[in-house]
Amino acid sequence: MLTRITVAGGGTLGSQIAYQTAFFGKQVIVYDINDDALNSAKNRLSALDQHYQQDMSATTAQLVATHDRLSLSSDPNVAFANRDLIIEAVPEVPEIKTNLYQQIAAISAPQTILASNSSTFLPSQFAADTGAPAQFANLHFANSIWKHNTAEIMGHSETSSQTIQQLTDFAREIHMVPIVLNKEQPATC
Repeated sequence: MLTRITVAGGGTLGSQIAYQTAFFGKQVIVYDINDDALNSAKNRLSALDQHYQQDMSATTAQLVATHDRLSLSSDPNVAFANRDLIIEAVPEVPEIKTNLYQQIAAISAPQTILASNSSTFLPSQFAADTGAPAQFANLHFANSIWKHNTAEIMGHSETSSQTIQQLTDFAREIHMVPIVLNKEQPATC
């Protein structure tokens, strides 16, 4: 079971992924590059409370527990060491992704699964940069994930079946409907 999660990138979708994951019981670190980015992420996370109250009938106790399971860090050693799953949700710029994957590879544990939220790039484009191609796949969420609760899982030729299964189980645990794509393909929209 994947329980110690990092979401790398606290933008709109990264914050939503982190919040959904914490809401359903996982310990989550939101990683971003500096304090300004983390403050913006903190504000995004707080703003999600009203959506979960309105759309998910979340109680005050559930919201407090969600925030108790969320932490923020700009220290890669804190965010990437000893994690079960790291979900990358940084801008769709190849150089940013490559640099992040190489940084994660230098710090993360050998068993850590790395997933990209990208809908633009194929996982095979970055697999070598991760240092662990068998444990790398795309895990794509739609905006407003608490309402549009699908998670597309796309591996590449070297992704292990165990990684796909663990990502599928994780998606279900955070109340997503997993959609496993058996062939790499870029988004059509």
